[in-house]
Amino acid sequence: MIPITAGFGVSARQHVDETDLQLLHALQLDPRAAWIDMGALLGIDPGTAARRWKRLEDDGTAWLTVAPGPRHARDGLVGAAVEVECEPSATDAIARALADQPSCLTVEQVSGRADLLVEVVAGSRAAVVELVQGRVRALPGVRATRTSLATALWREGASWRLDALSPDQQSRLSTGSRGAEGPQPPPRAAELAALLEALDGEVRMPLNRLAQRLGTSPLTARRRLERSVASEALRLRCDVAQEAVGHPVTLNSWYDVPPQHLEQIGPEVARTPTVRLCAGITGGEANLLVGHWLRSHHAAAAVEPTWPAGSPSCGRCSARWCCARSSAADVSSTGEPARRIGDSPQVPRSRPN
Repeated sequence: MIPITAGFGVSARQHVDETDLQLLHALQLDPRAAWIDMGALLGIDPGTAARRWKRLEDDGTAWLTVAPGPRHARDGLVGAAVEVECEPSATDAIARALADQPSCLTVEQVSGRADLLVEVVAGSRAAVVELVQGRVRALPGVRATRTSLATALWREGASWRLDALSPDQQSRLSTGSRGAEGPQPPPRAAELAALLEALDGEVRMPLNRLAQRLGTSPLTARRRLERSVASEALRLRCDVAQEAVGHPVTLNSWYDVPPQHLEQIGPEVARTPTVRLCAGITGGEANLLVGHWLRSHHAAAAVEPTWPAGSPSCGRCSARWCCARSSAADVSSTGEPARRIGDSPQVPRSRPN
């Protein structure tokens, strides 16, 4: 299931301290790490670590999900950024309707030329076109749409880190979520589908129970999970409510980079700590989309990519938008910080037959 976040009816956030942030960073690195390992890493009792996580999960500050991994992008899934212009009175209703679409991963109300920026994923380019033309444009109040198809993905939300752990702590963490060592063949489609279904809603499920759901032994279940993660067919992730962890501002920038330098520049820009999205795109005046999570609006003025040595510093910024409300989908009009309140159906898990 895809988490839905919103400000509607959400109480003021509880205090998130440094130990909470370290715990969340550790879970980003290994969502299934044992509490005894977490406690040793953070210098707290394992029970305390577990209770802290339950509080953070219960109040919507953070959540664990399982989803198809990057291999699916290479094997057929197509991503796109869709700009939506709305009638002023219809923006909230349109955002809510889009948030209910399984293929819409995020819906952001933005300050640029469009009113909404929607990240979508579908089984093919034709499916993206059908989604935009058949569903988005059909919504009452939609004035216009512009679609940029993703051509490359160098960083996405699952790879963004809080940077709360020291390098030594990170090296000490048992990174079980990274799976088996070395290159791994992808699991069979039926095995992957079974893992996605079994772990959906309970990423930290004990191995014995996972084995029961899969109808196999605990050793085989562990090997299948490790192989699925290592081959990038499956991804376990810990997501966070951005305002609760001190990064309340989303900034999206579009750049026009000389095409011959895009493959060099994209991976370099993706290494910037504030970058949460870095993708090659086509279909408009820009070919590089960069999304940042920032601590304040004042930081937006100072954000510029660091172009690799030897490359032209002529990645012209064609547009820069701040996100007024963020989501999958924060579409409230209350101004409250986004938090998880529920789930929407999972995105397509494989290419349609």
